[in-house]
Amino acid sequence: TRDFHLGGKTWANTAYSLLSHYRFAPDTNKEDVLEALTAVYCGRMGGFLEHLEVLQEDLTSEKSTYAASIISSRAESMKDEQRRYFLHGSISFIRQWKEKSWKHKPPLIPADYLEFIPGKPIVLPKTIKWRREQEIWTSDLFNRLQTRYSDKFHDFMEDDLHISADSSSKAITSRLEEYMEELEEIIDKLFPGNVYTEEGTREAVEAIFQSIGNLKFFGIKEKIFEKALTRFPPLNIMIPENCHTPRDLFDKMLPRDAVTLANLIETRKWADRTLLWILDNLTPEDMEEVELKPLVLGDSFRGGTFKLGKISDLNKLTTRQVISPLSKGIGGKYPKLRFFLFIGRQIMIAQNYSYLYQTYARERKKLGLKIRNSLIGRFESTPFSAYNIFENYHHRELIRMLRILAQKMTLIGQVNEAQMLKTMCDGYGVSQVLGDGTFVPCSAWSWASYSSKGGAGIPTPMSSHVEERWFNHDLLEEIHAELGFDPGDILQRITQSIGDGKADDDLLDVLLGIKSKDVTVVAQEIQDYPPAKPLVRYPGNPILKPIKDNPWESKYVLNAAALRIKDNVYLLYRAYGDDEVSRIGLAVTDGYHVLERLPDPIFAPQTEQEKKGVEDPRVVIIGDRVYMMYTAYDGVIAQIAAASISIDDFINKRFYRWKREGLAFKDIWNKDAFLFPEKINGQYIIYHRIEPSIWVSYMDNLEFPVPKEGHSIIMGPRPGKMWDFLKIGAGSQPIKTKYGWLMIYHGVDKEKVYRLGIMLVPLDEPERVIYRSPNPILSPETEHEIGQPGCSWVPNVVFTCGAVPAKDKEILEADDEILVYYGAADTYMCLATGLAGDLIPEEVRKEL
Repeated sequence: TRDFHLGGKTWANTAYSLLSHYRFAPDTNKEDVLEALTAVYCGRMGGFLEHLEVLQEDLTSEKSTYAASIISSRAESMKDEQRRYFLHGSISFIRQWKEKSWKHKPPLIPADYLEFIPGKPIVLPKTIKWRREQEIWTSDLFNRLQTRYSDKFHDFMEDDLHISADSSSKAITSRLEEYMEELEEIIDKLFPGNVYTEEGTREAVEAIFQSIGNLKFFGIKEKIFEKALTRFPPLNIMIPENCHTPRDLFDKMLPRDAVTLANLIETRKWADRTLLWILDNLTPEDMEEVELKPLVLGDSFRGGTFKLGKISDLNKLTTRQVISPLSKGIGGKYPKLRFFLFIGRQIMIAQNYSYLYQTYARERKKLGLKIRNSLIGRFESTPFSAYNIFENYHHRELIRMLRILAQKMTLIGQVNEAQMLKTMCDGYGVSQVLGDGTFVPCSAWSWASYSSKGGAGIPTPMSSHVEERWFNHDLLEEIHAELGFDPGDILQRITQSIGDGKADDDLLDVLLGIKSKDVTVVAQEIQDYPPAKPLVRYPGNPILKPIKDNPWESKYVLNAAALRIKDNVYLLYRAYGDDEVSRIGLAVTDGYHVLERLPDPIFAPQTEQEKKGVEDPRVVIIGDRVYMMYTAYDGVIAQIAAASISIDDFINKRFYRWKREGLAFKDIWNKDAFLFPEKINGQYIIYHRIEPSIWVSYMDNLEFPVPKEGHSIIMGPRPGKMWDFLKIGAGSQPIKTKYGWLMIYHGVDKEKVYRLGIMLVPLDEPERVIYRSPNPILSPETEHEIGQPGCSWVPNVVFTCGAVPAKDKEILEADDEILVYYGAADTYMCLATGLAGDLIPEEVRKEL
């Protein structure tokens, strides 16, 4: 009715209120909120239009000459007024939105730290949910892909290189070097020519192009380059050719060849102006199939004064590949292999850009802009960026082409040469980390590229870009297929992103909406760390066994926290009894022998979150109190909890005075936590484990829950055949040494075997790992550790929650002994010992 009016202020306030309700009211039906918002909007629009209608009727009755202008002016005035209401209300809305966001924000957002190339972790959400009914675990996909890579590596070693996949890293590296040398000889035989001379380079290039054949790609017609050169004469090309006009130049070389050379010789200003003119005036009708041709530039070009600076330069606009002979001393151990692969890859780049151009021409809209974006777009190095995945497509096409070439060679009797090429192709997507931590890339590209840059021996992880992008591409396709999508859609999305100037698009995000938020990963320096010496088992193991007559500890005793107070070492052990609930018991020792074992638990479940057990305690002394981090388990979710007691109450067994400090991260599955025993840089530090990685969090005060910010992932599982492949977690509390904070952590391999290793962080930088043992310092070997069916809880486990100095000492040196207490097969408590200097190798100590 005409009496209805919904004002601008009411509409703005209602819109803000409904938006907030939509986002922060968990029990609200979102469809109802959207319908309400739509209804209010329609009411506002109805009132707005009605007001203009009434005004129009009034002006019509007055026969106003300026009716249209008045109505338009009034509409704009009302729109401005509405905008002011929204702007005025936005300040309060944004403030309330931030407050509610913080209130609803979880303590931290679990994420997976996934590492295939050492030192280059991938961080993804722990689960990917799709359309509510589908959920996948990213770590399962990642590990499945790693297993596939391990199988391929095994086959490549055994079937292609004819060496046992279980050989030492030295033997495998030596065999790969030998193979690369053989491959260098084969490539030189197939494509003869001395690539250090102009004549030899022409011979080799001609053989390469001839072997591939049919190199026609979608490109720009000749007449467009002719027009461009007529408009922008390339004087630095024309003068040496004694050409007075562009027309004279066209008599000596094709316009596209002239543009190609001019782009290398002329000024940047000339190149930019010419490029922009061509693209601004380009239409789909100006494009056709063009043959890709090489232009070899040696000493005969401009008197040898021009140096390309690299093996070849592909001009994606002119469909020409400029190639120069190698300079003396360049090329490493495999110059011909490097030369061949470099040129072959650029041919594949031309092919893939041909696909882009065909797609953009077919779409017709903004053709020049899209091609311009593909040439000079913004490129980022995130693992799943459109640019990085597109880069991998070039190598995949190269390998596909080489497999076809190998088949042709087999048909004409070049069997040995064909087999060598096939082996080279099989080496892509086959990298692996060996048991001693050695990363082994198998692609010929990585070996030839690394050697050409002066590298000796096996390529490093940081130089293995092909392996990194190949694996990330495989993982992207794996996730895509698992969710029911066609991996073929990926290239279409890449084409769109590049054309839009968004080559930095994260494809996981734009394709599937997958992105880890608010997660910081501290990248650790990758080094070839020397091995740590193994721990020595105490001959009196096990030091604690279950007591059948005590119902609360009748089945298993395991995973004890260790606390030294003067001459005594207190073991706060986890006990599991007849009712299948975990409690914490106490044994007082001199470090080796049990002096007293209390008949009752000192800490038992009380809260709803603990009803199925209090597990795996880790303790430190801060001030005059003992702080214990433990796992609270309710049968559904395992959470980190904290409790404290004064040292005096603890020594005098007043355990009823334990104070529960609260949950550290409410409703987050999280385990293996400990506190550092002192503040570092003014903050308390807590390590914890959200599978499969170790996290660090910071607190200004010892108050729980932990603040919602200041969380980082500092260490994750290692890939390949490493002993800590599947997951890792904190073990003992930190022990202060003159070299840093020494910690013993646990790692789990593919076979679910638990082992112990060493990590060391600086005294003032708890997030930086300065040593991580490549080897385990303790593995299940004895009968108690391996376990027995029917007697042991979990077989093949050594697991620590506590270690202490053998003598009461604040800061340890190399010759000080450490006592490490560990659970064996989750059934017994055992002891092993080691010197600090054995656990931190001398080479590491010298650097510190």
